[in-house]
Amino acid sequence: MLIAEHFDTQTAVRSGPLLYPILTRSGLFALLMVCFYALEDMAIGLWRGKTLVDSVPMIGGGGVLGWASVVLIMTVALIPYFTFRELGRVLGPGRLQALLFRDGSHLDLPDQDKAGRG
Repeated sequence: MLIAEHFDTQTAVRSGPLLYPILTRSGLFALLMVCFYALEDMAIGLWRGKTLVDSVPMIGGGGVLGWASVVLIMTVALIPYFTFRELGRVLGPGRLQALLFRDGSHLDLPDQDKAGRG
């Protein structure tokens, strides 16, 4: 996942609200993780002498609906991760960590009244 994160594929989505890159990255990474899990299981099955068809894992009970349900569950599970990643990107280096782990009242953050008018 960390290697795939270095491939910046979300530059077109970053212009809109933060919700768009969070949901698209969560969905893409969930799909990527499920696909790599299946490829890993198929490679192990081939290594152990099974045929390729016998090596395909039954993800989510099998079938397209099973795969889709697992991808949806993984997408929801990845939303908090990508929310913090995108918030950290927007706030700038070290600002999210400062907000979470230091006294936030001493940070130089813009006022909400001024930020909403810009």
